[in-house]
Amino acid sequence: MAERLFPRPASTLLDVATKKLELSGYYSEIAPSLGGKLLAFQESVIDGRTDHWLEYVPDSYKAENAVPLVISVHGGGQSDYGQFYETSWYRIAERTGAIIAFPQMPQNGMSVFTAGSTPSEDMLFIDKLIELMKSKYTIDTGRIFIQGMSMGDLISTQYGRLFGHKLAGIGMTSGPTAPSKLYDGNKLMYNDGPVAVWQSRGTFDTIVTEPGHQRADINSANRRFWMEINGCTKPPRLKLAYNENWAYYIGEKAPLVYRDYSNQGHNQSSDDAECAWDSLFSRIRRDESGKITLLEDLPEGDRNAVVLLDGSGFAYVDNVKVPVEKPVFIERDYAMPSIPRPGSEGTRPEPEPERVVMETYTYIPVSFLETAFGAKVQSDGLTAFVTAADGRQLCFAENNLGIMMEGRVYDMGREAKTVDGILFVPVEWYAQWVEEKCVNKKDDVVYIGPRPGTLTNDMVNIIKEILG
Repeated sequence: MAERLFPRPASTLLDVATKKLELSGYYSEIAPSLGGKLLAFQESVIDGRTDHWLEYVPDSYKAENAVPLVISVHGGGQSDYGQFYETSWYRIAERTGAIIAFPQMPQNGMSVFTAGSTPSEDMLFIDKLIELMKSKYTIDTGRIFIQGMSMGDLISTQYGRLFGHKLAGIGMTSGPTAPSKLYDGNKLMYNDGPVAVWQSRGTFDTIVTEPGHQRADINSANRRFWMEINGCTKPPRLKLAYNENWAYYIGEKAPLVYRDYSNQGHNQSSDDAECAWDSLFSRIRRDESGKITLLEDLPEGDRNAVVLLDGSGFAYVDNVKVPVEKPVFIERDYAMPSIPRPGSEGTRPEPEPERVVMETYTYIPVSFLETAFGAKVQSDGLTAFVTAADGRQLCFAENNLGIMMEGRVYDMGREAKTVDGILFVPVEWYAQWVEEKCVNKKDDVVYIGPRPGTLTNDMVNIIKEILG
């Protein structure tokens, strides 16, 4: 019989939710099937209330070896056991030796999120839970992490802002903090200093955490808040992989990894924990001096990708910003709605339909083929002879749709054009037919990379920050 991906016993979550079964008894029954130990606790960590949480201790744990600790926080209206079921943290624990704690949040009513330096009861509970875990197990204090979904994102962000010096990294999914809790005008609100940050967003997640703001602006404010704290002044490494858009910021004080899903709403992906661990948490620690250090370099992003922005005099090639001889420009082909001829029975539609964009063509100076793709170019502004990186010979000419390559004519879809004495050519044809790369477009951005992908609004905004 195949092993279940997630341990979902027959007694079901519904029974726990509706019958309010005794947690410790419930988990003691299912724990033997998990390899390690899943423990449930109901204790008064904060005076005056009963707190409860889960702990997953991998089978490999031995007290003589210090191990990482991850605090994983569920979303609003959800539960500690729901977060356990819906993430793969216990798999990561068995693979890496980490211990995972799943707190039930909030304990009473709704969590309170403040902009000041005074922690709420829920923040104090998280803090005391970490100290409790350190007293019970041999925890590597340089590798303590917190990660959360939706409300758990808000909690993780606030805890990191208040107690960041105790953490190596924070994982934030689908719950960006209201900008008014992060900024006073353009000034950053109280924070405890640099800490490595992993943020995950989804294009179809339109929930706003502050009235009067667009979700894209809230996402950007959260990213920029931690970029400023962590000293992320250099452009990121970019990666476009199908439905995932990645930006890896190294940072002078701590790194930031940003992932945006093109097909995700307000939820965490089934591999959310895996991605947070693999791309950031497994690669960092806070050393004895309190500095965030890399145990392993961040992912390199897409090597030799070419990123262009309409109207920009720069491009992003192999994750390096480079000048372009003259600004890139985009032209569009439109499809006009069918309009009946005079005398026909039909009538002109009212109001007249808008034109529909059929295709866009991104024009670059032909000389830029050298920088972007390693070609050799000779041009007099009206014609150009190009030797591709693989040795093939090509010829472009002003006002010609066709291009000659190795004695054969190909149609580029749009003609080459001379502007201010410089020959421009549509890059799409060259990237696809000569370099065999994928051309991905959204709005005014073109991403030429090794695989197809769907650019997201957040990735477009990041590219505009780089090339604008």
